[in-house]
Amino acid sequence: MPKLEKLNVLEKLIDKLLPLTEEFSRSSTCYAKEGEEVTGVSIFKCGLKAFPLEILRLKILKNLALRRYDIEHLPKEIGFLSNLEYLDLRLNNIEILPSAIGLLLKLKNLILARTI
Repeated sequence: MPKLEKLNVLEKLIDKLLPLTEEFSRSSTCYAKEGEEVTGVSIFKCGLKAFPLEILRLKILKNLALRRYDIEHLPKEIGFLSNLEYLDLRLNNIEILPSAIGLLLKLKNLILARTI
């Protein structure tokens, strides 16, 4: 499945288009890419109740922001996003992080502010 098709699936899930930005934005709903690879996804207040598993298909993802949702847990497969450097999950209902978060060896920023 081509990378941009994966974004189409994600857009259908959140019922919102993800505009392309030149540079990853942590403050707006968008995506960033290098060549044909999606490197950043930022989604805010789109009614998600669970972590969108479609994101796990974006193997080159470096930046991910999922803010202001009712997400209660991260899938253990989060560890497959081995290129992730920035993960912003503030304003969610996550109580426990899976041990697989320790597999994210490139992770430099993990933001959990105002997360239960």
